[in-house]
Amino acid sequence: MKKFIAGLAFMLTVGLVNAQDSTSASTSGTKYDYYPESNVYYNDVTQTYWFHDSTSNQWKNAAHLPTGVAVDEKTQKNTFYYSGGDVWEKNADHVKMYGKKDKAKTEPKE
Repeated sequence: MKKFIAGLAFMLTVGLVNAQDSTSASTSGTKYDYYPESNVYYNDVTQTYWFHDSTSNQWKNAAHLPTGVAVDEKTQKNTFYYSGGDVWEKNADHVKMYGKKDKAKTEPKE
Protein backbone atom coordinates (compact mmCIF):
# COMPACT_ATOMS: atom_id res chain seq x y z
CA MET A 1 0.00 0.00 0.00
CA LYS A 2 2.87 2.38 0.81
CA LYS A 3 4.39 1.75 -2.62
CA PHE A 4 1.06 2.50 -4.27
CA ILE A 5 0.67 5.80 -2.40
CA ALA A 6 4.30 6.76 -3.10
CA GLY A 7 3.82 5.92 -6.80
CA LEU A 8 0.62 7.93 -6.98
CA ALA A 9 2.26 10.91 -5.29
CA PHE A 10 5.17 10.70 -7.74
CA MET A 11 2.83 10.60 -10.74
CA LEU A 12 0.86 13.60 -9.45
CA THR A 13 4.08 15.56 -8.92
CA VAL A 14 5.34 14.78 -12.43
CA GLY A 15 1.93 15.69 -13.86
CA LEU A 16 1.90 19.05 -12.08
CA VAL A 17 5.41 19.90 -13.24
CA ASN A 18 4.51 19.05 -16.85
CA ALA A 19 1.32 21.10 -16.62
CA GLN A 20 3.26 24.12 -15.33
CA ASP A 21 5.84 23.75 -18.11
CA SER A 22 3.19 23.65 -20.83
CA THR A 23 1.34 26.61 -19.30
CA SER A 24 4.45 28.78 -19.12
CA ALA A 25 5.40 27.82 -22.68
CA SER A 26 1.99 28.82 -24.04
CA THR A 27 1.92 32.09 -22.10
CA SER A 28 5.38 33.36 -22.96
CA GLY A 29 5.42 36.55 -24.96
CA THR A 30 2.89 39.34 -25.15
CA LYS A 31 -0.81 38.57 -24.83
CA TYR A 32 -2.97 39.84 -27.68
CA ASP A 33 -6.66 39.70 -28.41
CA TYR A 34 -7.19 39.41 -32.17
CA TYR A 35 -10.53 40.48 -33.63
CA PRO A 36 -10.68 38.83 -37.08
CA GLU A 37 -13.82 40.62 -38.23
CA SER A 38 -12.06 43.98 -37.91
CA ASN A 39 -8.50 42.65 -38.35
CA VAL A 40 -7.47 44.37 -35.11
CA TYR A 41 -5.07 43.38 -32.32
CA TYR A 42 -5.43 44.57 -28.72
CA ASN A 43 -2.75 44.49 -26.02
CA ASP A 44 -4.41 44.63 -22.59
CA VAL A 45 -1.18 45.55 -20.76
CA THR A 46 -0.44 48.66 -22.85
CA GLN A 47 -4.15 49.19 -23.61
CA THR A 48 -3.38 49.83 -27.26
CA TYR A 49 -4.67 48.55 -30.57
CA TRP A 50 -2.83 47.59 -33.76
CA PHE A 51 -4.94 48.15 -36.88
CA HIS A 52 -4.31 48.51 -40.59
CA ASP A 53 -4.89 52.03 -41.90
CA SER A 54 -6.05 51.66 -45.48
CA THR A 55 -5.41 55.35 -46.26
CA SER A 56 -1.69 55.15 -45.53
CA ASN A 57 -1.49 51.38 -46.20
CA GLN A 58 0.37 50.95 -42.89
CA TRP A 59 -0.21 49.29 -39.55
CA LYS A 60 -0.76 51.77 -36.74
CA ASN A 61 -0.71 51.53 -32.96
CA ALA A 62 -3.11 53.71 -30.96
CA ALA A 63 -5.04 53.88 -27.72
CA HIS A 64 -8.30 54.27 -29.65
CA LEU A 65 -9.55 52.83 -32.90
CA PRO A 66 -10.37 55.18 -35.77
CA THR A 67 -13.94 55.92 -36.76
CA GLY A 68 -15.44 53.03 -38.67
CA VAL A 69 -13.39 50.36 -36.90
CA ALA A 70 -15.02 48.94 -33.78
CA VAL A 71 -14.69 46.07 -31.37
CA ASP A 72 -16.51 45.43 -28.11
CA GLU A 73 -17.11 42.66 -25.61
CA LYS A 74 -19.56 40.98 -28.02
CA THR A 75 -17.12 40.90 -30.95
CA GLN A 76 -15.54 37.50 -31.58
CA LYS A 77 -11.91 37.47 -30.48
CA ASN A 78 -9.03 35.04 -30.28
CA THR A 79 -6.45 35.39 -27.52
CA PHE A 80 -2.87 34.27 -28.04
CA TYR A 81 0.67 35.02 -26.88
CA TYR A 82 3.20 36.36 -29.36
CA SER A 83 6.97 36.71 -29.10
CA GLY A 84 8.90 38.36 -31.85
CA GLY A 85 8.62 41.59 -33.76
CA ASP A 86 5.39 43.46 -34.28
CA VAL A 87 2.37 41.19 -34.04
CA TRP A 88 0.91 42.41 -37.33
CA GLU A 89 3.95 41.02 -39.19
CA LYS A 90 2.23 37.62 -38.88
CA ASN A 91 -1.18 38.96 -39.90
CA ALA A 92 -1.47 36.69 -42.94
CA ASP A 93 -0.99 33.68 -40.65
CA HIS A 94 -3.55 35.02 -38.16
CA VAL A 95 -6.08 35.58 -40.95
CA LYS A 96 -5.59 31.97 -42.07
CA MET A 97 -5.89 30.64 -38.50
CA TYR A 98 -8.80 32.75 -37.30
CA GLY A 99 -10.42 33.97 -40.51
CA LYS A 100 -12.33 37.16 -41.06
CA LYS A 101 -15.48 38.09 -42.90
CA ASP A 102 -14.33 40.76 -45.35
CA LYS A 103 -10.71 40.17 -46.40
CA ALA A 104 -10.78 42.80 -49.16
CA LYS A 105 -11.85 45.55 -46.77
CA THR A 106 -9.19 45.05 -44.08
CA GLU A 107 -6.30 43.24 -45.75
CA PRO A 108 -3.36 45.41 -46.79
CA LYS A 109 -2.75 45.67 -50.51
CA GLU A 110 0.73 44.98 -51.79
